Amino acid sequence: MKKPVKDKPFELTVRQSAGSYKFYNSFTSASGTVGKVSYYTFFQYKKGDGFRGNSDFNSYTGYANINYQFNEKTKLGLDFTHMNYLAHQPGGLTDDMFTEDPTQSNRERNWFKVNWNLYALHFDHKFNANNEFNLRLFGLSANRYTVGFRPNRVATVDDGSEPRDLIKGDFENWGAEGRYLKRYNLFNKPSVLLVGVRYYHGLNHSVQGFGSLGKDADFNFLDPDKLILNDYRFPNRNVSVFAEHILHINEKFSVIPGIRFEYINTKANGFYAGKIPSNIPTDIELGERTYEPRSNQRQFVIAGLGLSYKPIESVNVYANLSQNYRSITFSDMRIANPSAEIDPDLQDEKGYSFDVGIRSQQTKFYAYDVSGFYLNYNNRIGEVQTYDASERIIRLRTNIGQAVIIGVESYAEADFLRLLKPEEEDWSAVLFANTAFIKSEYRKSEITAIKGNEVEFVPALNFKGGLRLGYKNLKGSFQFTHLSDQYSDATNAIKGDASAVVGLIPAYTIMDASMSYEYKRYKLEGSVNNLANAYYFTRRATGYPGPGILPSDNRTFYLTLQVKL
Repeated sequence: MKKPVKDKPFELTVRQSAGSYKFYNSFTSASGTVGKVSYYTFFQYKKGDGFRGNSDFNSYTGYANINYQFNEKTKLGLDFTHMNYLAHQPGGLTDDMFTEDPTQSNRERNWFKVNWNLYALHFDHKFNANNEFNLRLFGLSANRYTVGFRPNRVATVDDGSEPRDLIKGDFENWGAEGRYLKRYNLFNKPSVLLVGVRYYHGLNHSVQGFGSLGKDADFNFLDPDKLILNDYRFPNRNVSVFAEHILHINEKFSVIPGIRFEYINTKANGFYAGKIPSNIPTDIELGERTYEPRSNQRQFVIAGLGLSYKPIESVNVYANLSQNYRSITFSDMRIANPSAEIDPDLQDEKGYSFDVGIRSQQTKFYAYDVSGFYLNYNNRIGEVQTYDASERIIRLRTNIGQAVIIGVESYAEADFLRLLKPEEEDWSAVLFANTAFIKSEYRKSEITAIKGNEVEFVPALNFKGGLRLGYKNLKGSFQFTHLSDQYSDATNAIKGDASAVVGLIPAYTIMDASMSYEYKRYKLEGSVNNLANAYYFTRRATGYPGPGILPSDNRTFYLTLQVKL
């Protein structure tokens, strides 16, 4: 987030944007500093129809940051964010539907609603130049509701005769994190020690059942006493203690070790009930409820080591080695999804990562960062195409096996005009490129026909490059993006099935252009995204907002006028 303006008591910024498909965005922010009090706040309203049918939306977001500077050493701040939006969801497409018309939609009864409240209290105190303390108290109070018609066969026309699937999630989470930083000399060399502790308390409540027969954004259950497929509460607790140390061996070489202890307690308390088949869509009868309390406690230590070497002031050579850990939760294990299942014995993900690279520092007319990396997941969580009891193709989320991802990432940019003419101040011409070459492979797996396959959602080539031009307050940019083919599941399926949740995500190329001009307190911006009007997609959704292929936007544009007072 932006920081409060320090040199004036009040600054107002107003931005008004309009664009394709009746898009409208209004953004207003106010900021300033009055004595010991500083503040930054904004309100934003967005609406639009979307490039597909049944994809209209409206969104409201408000944010406030207020700080009180007690003295030079002590500061207290409060952040609060509120966001709510309602979105019509056009649903997913099969491969054939996408080829025929990517803008089509056969779902007019699908809706998504979010109400989000985020808050944080932060306290900073400097005991002296060498000792600092920081405390953060944070929380979330939110709900997320989704309702719609989502059969496994996404080409099925919704005639409105069946009750919609309704999922309601409520979240009440909070936590605290304290950090202490100490600067001192060790062996006559400057060193920095950081120690901290974190506590997290989460309580998520998820209910799924049958919604109304209507078309509107009705998030009420058809019968909240009887027609509930599952109802779960997920209390989660997490305590961690961590430390990191920067040790300067000499002026050019430093070592940064780190260690972290984690305690995680994940629980699930609730029930699920199966639907008894019927030829009459509105004749709904559920089976006996099965109560399923679950608990999973674990504790462990993970560590990492970083190295930094500066042969000259403008160059930094670095390397990092760290253990990786990803905890699973029970929050999505009992969602009834017609096109996907989750392994009830899903285990936490463990592994390690290593990277080594070189980057520029404190350079004026150019910048670069080139690194090679090696990622190892011993029991990577992923998706495989399989069959359910009715011989329907589904996607199973489970521990696939050992996955190894090796690659090279690079970013470079240079202002060639100023490199050739350092005294030039009015003109600039920056060429930039961000490139990643990646090879991924499942080295081990107990699942048939997985070993040797590529890891899902890992394209072999990811390139973004372009040109930024500027003359005084007139600026323009052009960006070219290309991603190669990638798979959506560990079986490396090519052709999508009736639900289109598995299959190849084909390579795509996108071009974007933008311009801006600033005059005193006014600024005019414009952008055209996807210049060539390419039809492509980046995701095959298993559930909402799908299931199926979710097409990405075609050619769109917007214009923005900004006034700063």
